[in-house]
Amino acid sequence: MDPFTKIPGGIYRRMRSIFLKKAAARGMKIVQSHPPFDTCFNSSSIGFSRVGPAAPPMELELTGVGGKDVGWSVFGFNSIVSVSDEKSCWAFLDGGAQTHSTSVLGTFQQQGNFFEFDLQNSTLGFSGHLNFFRTSCSNFAF
Repeated sequence: MDPFTKIPGGIYRRMRSIFLKKAAARGMKIVQSHPPFDTCFNSSSIGFSRVGPAAPPMELELTGVGGKDVGWSVFGFNSIVSVSDEKSCWAFLDGGAQTHSTSVLGTFQQQGNFFEFDLQNSTLGFSGHLNFFRTSCSNFAF
């Protein structure tokens, strides 16, 4: 299991650029990187919301059944990781050229969401963040 989502290099750089512009508009202050993360912020410059750090939300577009696009919203709870009291980082990793067109969905990004992996039909279903439903994974007996 990979703890953090790895994205092919070219896509990662575009996503990071867009995220940084939106983060700057929110007043998030960039600080020195913290390996393996290359994009970090002063924690005190990030507000807090019911879905975690008040970072810019991200909408990941996935191709669904029948070619229909499906959006998965990623909020601060799954996009910002605290690495110290003073520093929080964007929780996505540059997969580099080696990943080609494959992305790895990390466990950090999965937290607080239900995912259904239907291996027979090669599909993935997801709930959206459970905080919006006023519940959490700990409320379920699996």
